[in-house]
Amino acid sequence: MELIICPMCGRQIVERVKECPGCGYPLGHLMPQEDSKIQEEPEIPQDTRTELEKLVDEICAGNDNMYVAIKELRKATGMDLQSAVQLVSAIRSRAVGKGMSSA
Repeated sequence: MELIICPMCGRQIVERVKECPGCGYPLGHLMPQEDSKIQEEPEIPQDTRTELEKLVDEICAGNDNMYVAIKELRKATGMDLQSAVQLVSAIRSRAVGKGMSSA
């Protein structure tokens, strides 16, 4: 254990005492604070979706009707019907797997 000097009487004392045994000076404010460690910011996971996946997620979130979502996707991207159906179906099945509702 490390020794410190009492600021009131100058006596050497163990750093973990709450008051000086010689003069009674309160030393709690001089004790090292173990709980005062700097807390790091929680790491925010990066969004790894492509721009197209983000667009489809946004369209699907705003449309419970799969056919409306396909129409909106085709209008926004110019995508062919078959590709739009496959993509919307894949995104919606992924959303159902995460506990979101599906129409």
